[in-house]
Amino acid sequence: MTNVGIIGFGWLGNKIANSFQDFARIFPTTTTQEKYDILLKDNYNPTLIQFSEEVDDVSVWDKCKILDTIIISIPFSTKITSIDSVRNKTKNLIQFLGNFDKQIILLSSTGVYPKDLKTY
Repeated sequence: MTNVGIIGFGWLGNKIANSFQDFARIFPTTTTQEKYDILLKDNYNPTLIQFSEEVDDVSVWDKCKILDTIIISIPFSTKITSIDSVRNKTKNLIQFLGNFDKQIILLSSTGVYPKDLKTY
């Protein structure tokens, strides 16, 4: 069975995991304890990690040594955060990956949200 790491388990990471779970073990990352607990209960192998600008030092992901592929699905937008924040997030992500030398897939998605604060 293939081991797939998904860094960033938002709507896109979740969709990918659902379509891969029949032939792969999924190792997702998340930034909240609440989502971590849900992923654990759903039989995933989650890791709780922050890449934000408040974080100065990130350890190498201990799962890297068993992963066949890593899919990166975290936002790198400067629309919401500053370029310095994006740089720090990128630096932390690179530290997290360590010397992983297998397949890495970087995804990007765009969300369009209205400016008014309504629930749809």
